[in-house]
Parts: sequence; structure tokens; C-alpha cells
Amino acid sequence: MSTNKKNLKIIFPVVIFSLLNIQYITKYSYAVPGGIPGVCNSLARITKQADLSFGAMLVNYAGTITIDTNGNAITTGGISRFGGAISTSRFQVRGCPDKAYTIILPSQTSLNSASSSMSVDNFIANPSIGLLDPNGNQDLSVGARLNISSLQAPGDYSGTFTVEVVFE
Repeated sequence: MSTNKKNLKIIFPVVIFSLLNIQYITKYSYAVPGGIPGVCNSLARITKQADLSFGAMLVNYAGTITIDTNGNAITTGGISRFGGAISTSRFQVRGCPDKAYTIILPSQTSLNSASSSMSVDNFIANPSIGLLDPNGNQDLSVGARLNISSLQAPGDYSGTFTVEVVFE
């Protein structure tokens, strides 16, 4: 009597939750002490409304998750969404009415846990070039792509990135 043995490989999906906190910078503020008639005396500023969040995911093998500027999550490879809140980072930009500004995003940053890290790249903003409305306001959203390895350790990941708003 012969016995056939088969090996069974059990794959445990990795659950990852990630969040990017945003640092932001306003360059070239326009406050004029005491005010000058006919000149905008508004202080240019950017206020964070929400952090960029990739939510929780299952990792069967390497892939990516991209949060677009509308807050949609797009996965590739062996990545599956597993709940958790996802969101773009959102800002309100304020300053002088009808003032144009440039948005500078990072090329890459990292999310870190106690034992591992992941890279975040392909940052994108909507709008890509800013123009304040007649009231001196504009909403800005930022999305990005998270790159996940097939051997990614489970855990809570967090990091920061900088958004610069440069008024012209």
C-alpha cells in the first residue's frame, strides 16, 4: 500500500492600514501691515482639511493602490481593498482674489511601521495649477500611489509629505 503525500501551502494575506499626514507650506505671503488702499491685504495660506489615506488592504503578492484626486482607490497586482477609510488629502487655499499659484508636490515619500516601510509616489493634484476665485479661495485635492511588496509586513503605516503653494 502506498501513500501519496501532497504539500499544502497556506498563504496568509497581509492586512495593512496606511495614512499620510500632510505638512504644508505657503510661500510668498501677501499681508501688508496697516493695509494699503487698493492693494490686497490678505495673508496667503493653505489649510489642511483631510489626510491622504489608503485604507486597509490584503496583500497576496506585490502591487499598488492609487488614490486619485476624486478619492477613488485603484488597485493593481495582488492587492485587494479590505475596508478602512480612503481619502485624498484635501486643502483650502486662501489669499488675494483671482491670484494664481503653483502647486509643488514631492516625487516620493515613505510610509513606515515599526518594522517595515513602503514607498509612495506619483503624487497628483487637482487642480494642477491654482487660481483663487473672486473671494480668494480654492479647494485642492492630492492623491498618490502606494507601492506594496509581496513580503510587506502587516501593520499600521504612517508618514508625511509636503505640499507647497507658491503664489505668483
